[in-house]
Parts: sequence; structure tokens; C-alpha cells
Amino acid sequence: MADVMRMKEFEVTADQLGIDLTQLDLDSIRLPPGEDCGIVSDDEDVYQGDNLELNTGFGNIIIVDNLPVVPREKFDKLEGVVRKIYSQIGMIKEDGGLWMPVDSETQKTLGYCFIEFNTPMEAELAKEKTNGYKLDRSHIFAVNMFDEFDMFMKVPDEWAPPEFKPYTPGAVEEVAGGSPTSVVAWDEAMEEGEEWSGGAGRWVGNRLGIGSLDLRKKMILTYQKQYLDWDMGKLKDFGTFLGVLFEGFEEDFTGLLKDIEDRLGEGVGHAAIAGVILRENLQHWLTDEKARDQFVIRAGSDTEVLWNDARHLKPEPVYKRAFWTESFVQWSPLGTYLATVHRQGAAVWGGASTFNRLMRYAHPQVKLIDFSPGEKYLVTYSSHEPSNPRDANRVVIYIFDVRTGKVMRDFKGSADDFAIGGTGGVTGVSWPVFRWAGGKEDKYFARIGKNIISVYETETFSLIDKKSLKVENVVDFSWSPTDPILALFVPELGDHPARVSLMQIPSKDELRQKNLFSVSDCKMYWQSNGDYLAVKVDRYTKTKKSTYTGFELFRIRERDIPIEVFELENKNDKIIAFAWEPKGHRFAVIHGDNPRPDISFYSMRSANNADKVKKLTTLKGKQANALFWSPAGRFIILAGLKGFNGQLEFYNVDELETMATAEHFMATDIEWDPTGRYVATAVTSVHEMENGFNIWSFNGKLLYRILKDHFFQYLWRPRPPSFLSPEKEEEIAKNLKKYSKKYEAEDQDVSMLLSEQDREKRKMLKDEWDRWINEWKQLHEVEKLERQKLRDGEVSDEEEEYEAKEVEVEEILDVSEEVLSDNF
Repeated sequence: MADVMRMKEFEVTADQLGIDLTQLDLDSIRLPPGEDCGIVSDDEDVYQGDNLELNTGFGNIIIVDNLPVVPREKFDKLEGVVRKIYSQIGMIKEDGGLWMPVDSETQKTLGYCFIEFNTPMEAELAKEKTNGYKLDRSHIFAVNMFDEFDMFMKVPDEWAPPEFKPYTPGAVEEVAGGSPTSVVAWDEAMEEGEEWSGGAGRWVGNRLGIGSLDLRKKMILTYQKQYLDWDMGKLKDFGTFLGVLFEGFEEDFTGLLKDIEDRLGEGVGHAAIAGVILRENLQHWLTDEKARDQFVIRAGSDTEVLWNDARHLKPEPVYKRAFWTESFVQWSPLGTYLATVHRQGAAVWGGASTFNRLMRYAHPQVKLIDFSPGEKYLVTYSSHEPSNPRDANRVVIYIFDVRTGKVMRDFKGSADDFAIGGTGGVTGVSWPVFRWAGGKEDKYFARIGKNIISVYETETFSLIDKKSLKVENVVDFSWSPTDPILALFVPELGDHPARVSLMQIPSKDELRQKNLFSVSDCKMYWQSNGDYLAVKVDRYTKTKKSTYTGFELFRIRERDIPIEVFELENKNDKIIAFAWEPKGHRFAVIHGDNPRPDISFYSMRSANNADKVKKLTTLKGKQANALFWSPAGRFIILAGLKGFNGQLEFYNVDELETMATAEHFMATDIEWDPTGRYVATAVTSVHEMENGFNIWSFNGKLLYRILKDHFFQYLWRPRPPSFLSPEKEEEIAKNLKKYSKKYEAEDQDVSMLLSEQDREKRKMLKDEWDRWINEWKQLHEVEKLERQKLRDGEVSDEEEEYEAKEVEVEEILDVSEEVLSDNF
């Protein structure tokens, strides 16, 4: 490690070199490539604090209590027994890995021992498997983690009810809303003893970056003038953590304070003002004047967020960062957060004008993440290989509160405990392990086990009625996208037929059930509004040598949930793909055994509103194996991926006509934007060539194409649901022509602007060409004397024009005669 220079020596050296430290901007200093000089980067410090808290150095040690008390003669035998038990679970360190204290007076053991494993995971597994282990009738192991000792020692001898404290971040939000009552209440709470260097200070630091050195000094000095009651500790914390201020006030912190006081009223304290500064509008991107959508891409080591500027036929950069994530990124369901994944855990990012880190979630070696539909909770998953090859992989799942970072519930166990179906181990774990009930409330989540479905509620994060739902032989379940309704599938077992049932949560009342016979397989498809449920049932023929497919269609919103049995005209056709129209009543099916299958469209509504499926049309012999409905319905892409090499057909289901056909060669992914106006097709790094993405209009017009080497991900940023009622949306759709004039005028202005820009570009190119010609003419004149000198004074530049012709002239060089004999 390099020697550390004291500040005095630093100042002397700077003075010798003629450097004025007071004029030095530390933020402008750039280290040489590949050098960190021991300075922790912004990405590294995300989890450094967590490592100090989580890994105290004793996480791999357990304490085993209730061992037999034995004399010296039996010490080795007891140690051998304990070592044999625990060496089967994990690797015990050789030097002092098992220590059994001995009473110095009696020379007998004290009835407990310390065992140190190689990893904390092994120690946790040992505790889990041996706590309560019966060595004999009198000795039952009590196993604890060594890290838990401090926690036990802090437990008071007498119980006292916990002191109620208001939720501070919630108060900050109210402050941002400008409620005078909440401003005063939170400020008073802060004055009663909440220290900035504690929770509030860390909360500030989690959400905001650190500004330049000059800006921090200016903020501290200005704030000290406004609030002289602050001691230096509070001033230092505040100045260190605050770096991102309201847009437009970065240069004048005094102006920011005045602006806040004008809005909240005079006399507010430092806590209230901090609340306003901290509060960023995480939905600011929805207020874009051009009504554009954002998307994120990953290519190489870079992750980039961009606007889709279709009018200008190019993307507009928003934020770019190298090594932002170590595996993938993921938007939250409503688009508020962008999640990144790291070795130490996950983090979420967002902000009004850029992407600040809002919260981090410590989970070492996290592999997968999943948000709840309302963005309140984040589920993280990791699996770890056991030290003993005979044991199964260990699975760890955390459920975090997204906004506070608090672990609400954890689930740990072997991979077999989380596997479903007949497959064991990690390969049998289906993600997401926990499936969330539909809606923004995030009230329920569930997972499937052997003959049970465990349904949890988020108020206490415990099982509903404190017990799992027992369903013999259940193999799959699915939540309604909008309601707390579970759809369960139970295959045939002995003389009992297979069945699909709908169950209401939390009452666990069965709403509807359908028995099915000769079932080979079953898959469930919910319509996005939860109005319909389609159950695709593969059945055996009478000979059991082949299968055929039919559908059971549930009408959820109608009385008694009627069920309609639906089969294709040729029920032996293979079903390749099925998809509901979002927010609609139609569905599409790709079916057939030919290389070019057929595509049929059906409606759940028929003439006179009869409850019967109506066929709309069938498209014969299409190069398609996947269906991609527009989120707004009506339009669909019939896509031929994989073997069809990216064939695309843009189809209008209202008019039952093809709008366009196109191809994106080797396309692997297709993503509609959340409004249904544009669609992206991408070639990811699965293929080595042609990596990048294309942006199309909804009717199949190619707008622009971007090539990116090592392209990994393309994700549109989701939008929250509209606040308009269905009736209002329908009214707007009917009067669209009235609104369209405004947007047509805007489009015309943009078109004229683009035309003007094109004219300016052509004029610039012509001017550049003329400038280049003039430069060469001047050079030609400058070199004229030199050319004349080389030609002995002849002025060749003034010669008349002449025409060069090529004339061939034949000349006989030699003639020879030779007499040939006629004898062959």
C-alpha cells in the first residue's frame, strides 16, 4: 500500500509546485486508466457499507449448546462425534475449526462448543439442520449463530412496549406536497431529537449524489446563515449528502431556500426544507411535451436509456453508464424504477432529469428479481452450491420493501423445497417462485408446493389463516391479472378426473369448477382485464397413441361464470400459439401441422350478444409461429421467429386486412411500446451478426435502424394505467378527428422543420464543396510558376485544348518460309 501523505506535507508539496489548493476543483481530477489509487468508486460504495454490517467476520461460526459434560479422558471421543455430525453438512476449518471450552478447575467440558465453517452459508445450513437434534434422550442440541450473541445480549430483562415513531420518509412526501400541518409535525419530530447523522442523514445520502466541492461549501455556508441553531455536525452531514437540487437552482442555493419558503410559508425548519429538496418527481418522464416513450438497451458493457423520437427518425439519449449492471436490467411494472443487479445485491434508480440511485437491497450473488404489480415489493433470488456434493443446492429468497429497503420476509431452504413437478434441484425451480395477485394493492402472493398452495398476505407477510391451502396433486396455478382469484389445475389421479377450479382469496371459496377427462396437459391464459380465462386442454384419443386439443373458455364477469367448450374445425391441428387481445374480447390461434400453419381469429361476442364464440377469419399458410398483440388491441404482428428468420406481418383485426409485410432477418425479440404506436424488433447476441434493433410504426413502416455489437437487451419503459375512465376513453376515440387536427399541425411543423434542416444540410454540403474547389484553384495558381519552371519556361496551362486519339500501326518485323513434308 502506498504511503499516506499528511495534510501538512500535502500543502507544502503543493506550495513548492505552485498549486493553489483553494482554486483546485477536486471533482475535475481524472485518474489514469486502470488506476484507482485506493479510491472507492461510486459503484463500489453502493454495497460497501452493507458488507461491513452484514459480514462482521463471525457469520461462519455457530455455537452448539447442550453437549454432554465430559472429563478429559472422553474429550476426544465427544469431539469426534460432534465433528462427524457437522462435517457431513459443511467443511470445518482445520486449525481450531472446532473448539470445546474446558473448565480450568474441574477439567471438564462446559457443555457447548464453537464450530467454524468455510462459508456463512454452511453455518446457516448447519444451524437449520441440527437445531433440535437429539444426541440422546438427555442432550438435544440448541444451535445459534455466533453473530446472534450481540442481539441476545441487547434484549432487556423487562419487556416494554415499543415507542411509536412516525414514518419519516412518508412525512417527507407530505412536505413535498406542501401540507403546512405535516411540515410542522415532521419538523417538530426532528427537533425532538432525530439526528441527521442517523437515519435521516443516511436517507438523504441514499437518494442524492454528492455535488462539487465548491457547491457543497456554498450550500453549507448559506444554510448556516439561514439556520444558526445547527451545530457543525448537522451542517457537515447536510452539506456532504446534498448534491442534487431542484432544476434551475443549482447555481443559487439561496434562491432555492427562498423559493421553498415562499411555497411552504416562513418559519419552516430545516427538516421541511430538506423534504422539498429530496422529493423528486419520479413520474417526470410522463410529462414529455412530445409524448414520447423511453426504452433501455444493453450492448457490450454499456447500458443506455433513450427517448424514441420517431418524428426525427432517431433515438435521443437520456442517460448512459458503463458497467451499470453485472447481468441484466429490469423496469418496474409501472415504469417508476429501473433495477440493476450486482454481486452484492440489487439497486433501483430513477429521478426527474437523470437516474439517481434511490435504494439498494443487499443480497449476495442475487440471480433473479421480480417486482410486485404495484411496485411496493421486490423479490430477489439466489441459489448456492453445497459444500457436500450429495446435498441439494440452497435457495435464498428475500422480499424487500422497495422504498425503505427493509426485508419484509425471507425464505431459505434446499432447492428441492422450491422445485415443482417431477424435476428436483435448481432446474425444477420455476421463476417467479412467488406469484403476485393482480392489481396495484399488492395484497397477496402465493407459491406452489407438494399438494399445497401457500397464499400469503402482505399486511403481516404470513399465511392467510396461518395455514396453506391443501389441494391434492396440484401442479399449477395462475392469478387473475386484476382480481384476487386463483385458477388451479389438478391432473388426473387414479379414478379422480382432472379439474380446473377458480378460488376466491382470502375467503378460499370455490367460485367455479370444471372436471376434465383423458387429459395429457393443460395451460391457462388470462385476458389482461381478467374478463376471460382460456384453458388449453390436450386430451388423449381413445387409443392413447395421440392427442388432440380443445379449449375451455370461462366468462369471469358473467353470472355463475359460464364455461364454453371450444374446438377448432380440425381438432387434430397442433396449437402453436394462443394470445388474447389486450383489453379486448378477441383471441388469435396459430394452428396446423404444415410448415406454413394457419392463423384464426375469434371473438367472445357474437350477434345479439349471445354467449358463443364467433369465428372472424382464418389466414391460410402463414410464415408465423408467434403472436404479438398491440397493448391497445386491434393490431397484431404475425411473427415468424427462429426457423422463419424474422418474417413480420402487420395485421389489422378490425378491418381483417394486412397492412404491411416485412422482414427483420434473424430477429429474436419483438416488443410493442406501452401505447401501441411503435414496435421494436431486435437481434440479440444469440446471433453473432446483425446485432441491433429496428423501430417500426404500428402499421409496419420502418422508421429507423440501429446496429449495436454484442446487443443483449431491449426494454420499453412501462407506463402506469390511464386515470381516464373507460367511458372517457371511448368518448375521446369517437371524437378523435377533433383532436387529430392539433397533432396533424404539430406533425406538419415537424415535417417543415425537418425539411428546413435538410435544406440547411444540403446548403452546408454545397458550401463545403465550393470551399474545397476554391482552395484547390488557389493552390493551382500558386504552383503555376513551379510548373512553368519544370517545363523550361513553356506555359502549358495556356495551351489550346486538344483531343488525344489512339491509332494502331502494324509493322512486319520478319518473314520466314518452311517446307513441310506430306509424309505423316
